[in-house]
Amino acid sequence: MTLSVRLSVEEEALLEKTARRIGRSKSELARQAVYELCQKLIQAERSPYSIGEDLFGAGKLARL
Repeated sequence: MTLSVRLSVEEEALLEKTARRIGRSKSELARQAVYELCQKLIQAERSPYSIGEDLFGAGKLARL
């Protein structure tokens, strides 16, 4: 899948500099960044309560 993203001059320079330093392509770095950010945001949505909500039963008690 192709995706176009507009970067500021500063963002482009940082991406280029980082890619050169670690010997990876800009596309590879962008894919990794998108993946890691999305994973982090998804995990942030999962609070300890939401993970164990079905075990707590608080929803049932609140309806009484």
